Amino acid sequence: MILLDSAYAPPSVYDALAVRNELLQLHDTNAEWNPTGWWGYLESPTASHAWSMSDFDTVIAANYGFGFVWVGPINFGWQFNAASHLPFTAANPVRNARIAVTRAQRMLRDLRVNNPARIVPLAPIALDIEAGAFASNPGACAQWARRWTAEVRRLGWTTVWYGNVGLFQRGVPGDERCGGEGCGGEVPNACWVAAWSASGASDKVPDVNAINGMPADWFTHHQRAVQFAGNAVIAGMGVDISVSDYGLAVCRAR
Repeated sequence: MILLDSAYAPPSVYDALAVRNELLQLHDTNAEWNPTGWWGYLESPTASHAWSMSDFDTVIAANYGFGFVWVGPINFGWQFNAASHLPFTAANPVRNARIAVTRAQRMLRDLRVNNPARIVPLAPIALDIEAGAFASNPGACAQWARRWTAEVRRLGWTTVWYGNVGLFQRGVPGDERCGGEGCGGEVPNACWVAAWSASGASDKVPDVNAINGMPADWFTHHQRAVQFAGNAVIAGMGVDISVSDYGLAVCRAR
């Protein structure tokens, strides 16, 4: 299935529907290109822009499922020490994870109150580790991501890592690359790999099980997504486009 994400939400339900319609029109109404989810950003210490409740309401009203994106630290140049209590919220993975969950809980609560006629499911939280952040110190980045994930999962939330293949190669040991509940608590439930191979929506949807650098036996139980197109302009909106094999529940009417 196709998932979208964007720094800014669609301005209106009409715009959200227009994106879906244009994607389908570009591909002769091929259902493979019907976007079922739209991920938006929670307010994190390092996010450049956060979605409001009304932003998420817009994609819900357009019958998209949704997920929360949480931006991690933008630089791991400092030496991470698991025993230290670093003064910066972004630098402390446990504290950062608790803030992420608190904000996700509040957003989900408000969305449910604001959409009484719909079933609003528990949304996953994707930890966004940008390429520059990972490159600044791969070892520290992987350790931080694992500790963040352990806390978010301990608090009962489904986690996803978003990043390049190197993050998964460094952050997920060989015996845990099945991902999900059967592995260690520091491993995300699903992967979302940034591997841009397309310039826009006119390109073919890639095989989610053929990600360059990601062996086929990693995250095999409907736990994969690959972001294959970035900054595509669809119906006047800039969006990133991913294909996924894991379910994302649509906020359906009761």
